[in-house]
Amino acid sequence: MPCKDDSARSTDHNLSVPADDLRRRAEETAGTGQDLSQDALPPEKMQQLLHELELQNEELRRTQHELECSRARYFSLYDLAPIGYLTLNEEGLILEANLTIATQLGMPRGALLKQPLTRFILPGDQDIYYLQRKQCLESDAPQAWEMRMMSVDGYTFWAYLQATPQQNGEHWITLNNITKRKQAEEALAQKRQQLEDINRSLETRISAAVVEMHTKDDMLIQQGRLAAMGEMISNIAHQWRQPLNNLGLIVQDLRLSYELGEMTVEEMDQSVAKAMGVILYMSSTIDDFRNFFSYEKEPRGFTVNQVVSRALNFVSPALKCSGISVELDEQPDISALGNPNEYLQALLNILNNAKDVLIECKTDDPLISIRIFRDNDRSIVTIRDNGGGIKEDILPKIFDPYFTTKGLGNGTGIGLYMSKAIIEKNMAGRLSAYNAGGGAEFRIEI
Repeated sequence: MPCKDDSARSTDHNLSVPADDLRRRAEETAGTGQDLSQDALPPEKMQQLLHELELQNEELRRTQHELECSRARYFSLYDLAPIGYLTLNEEGLILEANLTIATQLGMPRGALLKQPLTRFILPGDQDIYYLQRKQCLESDAPQAWEMRMMSVDGYTFWAYLQATPQQNGEHWITLNNITKRKQAEEALAQKRQQLEDINRSLETRISAAVVEMHTKDDMLIQQGRLAAMGEMISNIAHQWRQPLNNLGLIVQDLRLSYELGEMTVEEMDQSVAKAMGVILYMSSTIDDFRNFFSYEKEPRGFTVNQVVSRALNFVSPALKCSGISVELDEQPDISALGNPNEYLQALLNILNNAKDVLIECKTDDPLISIRIFRDNDRSIVTIRDNGGGIKEDILPKIFDPYFTTKGLGNGTGIGLYMSKAIIEKNMAGRLSAYNAGGGAEFRIEI
């Protein structure tokens, strides 16, 4: 219990006799065998002796009060401490224990004395205790460890112990119940395991989703190539229509001249040369179409100007038939790194898209403007039409797969998607679209 301040602690400043001196004088008086009765002592002597005895009695009361305060502090600090204190002898028997550890072990403190500590340790953790105690004895240094303990009523708990060896062979031990901490650690470990399981499951699902996306991308690209093949067949028709017509006229002229008997050897040679020229031209276009569908695994350097020229050769017959003009502004020898055939396919998708827009909107003086230039270390190609531009609400969607503004059967919706995949995924470039100059402009950066 807490101590109160006592006014008796302050001594009388009028008395100069120390308590030890008073005690000594009283003992000397007792040793002389003097008669201390009132008749044997003069009043002054008797009064002085009584006063000295009162001072001694006051000192005894003060000492007793301090002792009670010390006992109260000891009770608060030791017996009511939030952790357990105990003392073990050399045999591991409990010599002293506070109320906290007695409560944890479920026994009265008096009943704990002379009990072996191993009685309260789970069998599976006995080896831990013996090992730590051995190390404590051998090293003569404090040891700390965790183990499971059990009270007499069967309650199991985790304990954290710290043992300090003493010179007389005893061990002073502090014991802290860490069950809540262990439960929190176990819950945390379970949550961590659950999180790891979720992460593994998520990684598996993500991997599967990535594989599925790649499969879909491959399918879309394959569909895009099939659509491009259809465009190429259309371009072949435009490309060959005029040469075939010329070849037919040459053959008809040969037959007519032969029937009329007007053909000379020189005229025959000229007609054959014209026919062979047409055939060679058509053969060269076949090589161009064949190269278009060839696949190169490794990227290589190529000249952007040449690829743009090839693209225009493919689409120029169809553009001329639709009355669409082409304006080309180029810096010479602009180079890039990648697959030139894939780059060509991206260009053709954009050019064909511009052609379809101009035909659909029936623009006066339809025009496709192409610029080729270098910006810092990147090659730039811009393709702009004057078809009125793209509506702002659909502009962010034009590169989505299967998105098209064309009527049913007039578009697959994968051409621009495939072009963006080629430029950005395969060639680490950038393909963007925006409205400019009364139409839509596509910008290819590599």
